[in-house]
Amino acid sequence: MLDRYAEPATTAINAGAEPAAALDAARARLLKGDASASITMVGIGLLLHGRRDVLPVSLIRQICTFSQRNPLPLHVASCAYLSALNPLGDRDEKRRLTEAEIARFETLFGREDGEANAGLAGHVQALKACLPRS
Repeated sequence: MLDRYAEPATTAINAGAEPAAALDAARARLLKGDASASITMVGIGLLLHGRRDVLPVSLIRQICTFSQRNPLPLHVASCAYLSALNPLGDRDEKRRLTEAEIARFETLFGREDGEANAGLAGHVQALKACLPRS
């Protein structure tokens, strides 16, 4: 799923903009109502961080905040995964957060793969199946 964030960011930076300028342009688009610009913003942070095996807390918070404010399928599904994979915190609380994001995804985008959910429903169903039973 991280590639879905990195692709628009790479495109923006390869268009000749420095990362800071590309971030400013994405932020301006977001403020004008283009929710998809939030994907570029996260992607730029991801590219600047350079490591995909260890994401900074700020990037995780950004994704989950966007999940609440701009409920795009990618943000909601990513926040569900990040909540489940978080090595810190109370196990029951992390499970509750993960289940809440899965429920939001299913309510907003349905359970079936399709254009509306950008093909992420299968990932969400796999995550759901991997959650241990309470």
